[in-house]
Amino acid sequence: MNSKLSLLSIRFGRKFSTTTPIFAGHAKWQNIKHRKERQDASRSAQNTKMAHKIYIAAKEGGSPDPLKNFRLAMIIESATRASVPKKVIEAAVSRAEKSSTNPADNALSMTYEGMGPGGVAFVVEALTDNKNRTAQQIRAMFQKYKGSLSPTLYMFDRKGWIELPKENITFDNVFDTCADTEGVDDIDEDETTINIYTDPTMLNSVATDVKKYYKISNMGLTYLPKSGQETQMLSSETLGKLENFIIDLEELDDISEIYSNYVRS
Repeated sequence: MNSKLSLLSIRFGRKFSTTTPIFAGHAKWQNIKHRKERQDASRSAQNTKMAHKIYIAAKEGGSPDPLKNFRLAMIIESATRASVPKKVIEAAVSRAEKSSTNPADNALSMTYEGMGPGGVAFVVEALTDNKNRTAQQIRAMFQKYKGSLSPTLYMFDRKGWIELPKENITFDNVFDTCADTEGVDDIDEDETTINIYTDPTMLNSVATDVKKYYKISNMGLTYLPKSGQETQMLSSETLGKLENFIIDLEELDDISEIYSNYVRS
């Protein structure tokens, strides 16, 4: 059978059908089966990523108890909204709680630095039980896009980050309330959110204070490009490569966070 006609029959149904109804039904079932497999794989990858974030937040936030670790509470809330199974969430918290006394838990938080397409600087965080494997995978991905692993951390500042949705609040409201709060370094806004940046060691304490006045939609630790270290002007071709590079990086199982110095102008 002509492969082009076969594809047309699947896409457009009866109008271009060159198959018997049985084959057409089989093709439809195969499409549903393959789509479900892709969805299941995507869901599994999402669960793995969220479990990584929960584990890291529980370890770095000083407590596996979400009542004492606001960053962890926010990530658990995000995971719940994303339909991550309760057992996945509980297992990640339990693993973090036991890791300090369990020699068999050799999960390592790793940070990788590199230059990607268009000379854009990246910081990539991963949670891995095999740092050699993860380093090889990340190196191969940078090389695939004509980049390389090389020092970039000097181009970034480590910050705590708190995101507020613009729901009946203004930048001026938040600035007046939070600018003098101990630990707050900067406040900015975009079309839909107001962002508060903090000393990374004071993220939880600042968030605890901010939530008395405002709804927090997201928070965590981040890397921000230093002033003068941003990359802004990229051709459409290079921007396409950059987006594909980030998508491919995100598909690596061990990757938990990706930061870059690219800023849309």
